[in-house]
Amino acid sequence: MEVSWLIKVDHDKLASTLHLNSTNQGFFALYDPRVSRYSFCPYLPLVLFLAIPSFLFSVGSAEGIPLDHSEVGPVDDVTSASLYPPSIDQSHNPGFTESSAPKVLIVRADSRNGNLSEAIAVSLSQLFSQELWEVETVDLYEEGFNPIHGNIRFDEAPNHAHPLVARYQDLVQRANALVLVYPLWWKQPPSILKGWLEQVFTYSFAYEFVNGSSESVIGLLPGKKVLIVNLAAGSEATYQKQGYLRHLDLADESLFSTAGMELVYRHIIFSATNLSLADKHRALIRLRPLLGLVEPGYR
Repeated sequence: MEVSWLIKVDHDKLASTLHLNSTNQGFFALYDPRVSRYSFCPYLPLVLFLAIPSFLFSVGSAEGIPLDHSEVGPVDDVTSASLYPPSIDQSHNPGFTESSAPKVLIVRADSRNGNLSEAIAVSLSQLFSQELWEVETVDLYEEGFNPIHGNIRFDEAPNHAHPLVARYQDLVQRANALVLVYPLWWKQPPSILKGWLEQVFTYSFAYEFVNGSSESVIGLLPGKKVLIVNLAAGSEATYQKQGYLRHLDLADESLFSTAGMELVYRHIIFSATNLSLADKHRALIRLRPLLGLVEPGYR
């Protein structure tokens, strides 16, 4: 029995289509279309050595952000290793309309650009758009959000919301799904995100008490789903052994369930500061299955 594979090679010196022919004799050959037969090629191992890396990096590049290896930035061990330099424009923020299409709000909380967390936020935006979602992206550092709030009480509505906070609340209200993208610092979310959650998910917007009792709460944002994508410098074994994963989920589940929302999944990219370029590319490709978790009606 004969099995053949096709490999497309786009290379300055190797622009051709190779047929790798594996037979029961166990040899490799090049197919010559002029004579419609295979001929033995002693240089095939060298050809494959040069061609396969290009092939591997081309796989999946149509999904999410295509890689440009000439534009890869230096490693950034603070914010999970650079994937793209800040000079590259990765903006992809179509915004919400009044249509009935499902809407997703993507919030990124990372103090630096040109890294993997930015690539994740942009790739998610593109993937949701491909699935006909309307997308709004908020970068808290880029927008200059101030996480230090004034006199916000847990049992009464603020006298007035800052215009930026009012905008965020409107986006949350209109969205079917909320996606949070951020690195874990000291195994916790950045302070800017914590301040955002405290100022946005306030009393009378996200929840209310029944008969004034804090023991009975009504969530005012029911049916909305939350997906969290984290980058962690530590390994999965470390997080599991020390119980940090459960700690993270308990805190977030408490907040979102109070508002009537559902935290459907936390996706963590572990050992993020040690990822190779190929690892980071695979991390982007693996984002697509996460979209199904926030589909309306998914259980």
